[in-house]
Amino acid sequence: MPSSLPSVEDLADYLRVVETAVDDYDVLDGVRLYTQSLIRKVTGRTWTVASGSASTRVYAPRAVGQDLIRIHDCVTVTSVTNDGVTVPAWTTAGGYQLEPLNGLDWAGETRPYEGIRYIGNAWTFDRFRANVHAFPM
Repeated sequence: MPSSLPSVEDLADYLRVVETAVDDYDVLDGVRLYTQSLIRKVTGRTWTVASGSASTRVYAPRAVGQDLIRIHDCVTVTSVTNDGVTVPAWTTAGGYQLEPLNGLDWAGETRPYEGIRYIGNAWTFDRFRANVHAFPM
């Protein structure tokens, strides 16, 4: 998967390095790769561009009455099921809601969704069986 972190050329542009020898690019690339590795270790996340194909992801509620399930990062979800029953996207009658709301952090920056909340209901708990299916893109 291609990295969504800056390329060595982007880093050189950001640092306003106008004339850079090939050897300097190797140093900049080393700094970039080390920084990328450090970010992954600290955040526990990989920074890659999604392939664009949807894949089913399954989750298991951890307790009776749980209404929020943490999910792997995604930018959209096409459908959700709870123990085989389709859960509609949230309306005034209930359904699921992706979080963080609006796909934004508190600073207003775009970020992937990392949770699905079941509004007005709870996910079916069955001894940690993976019975919630999400179909992200």
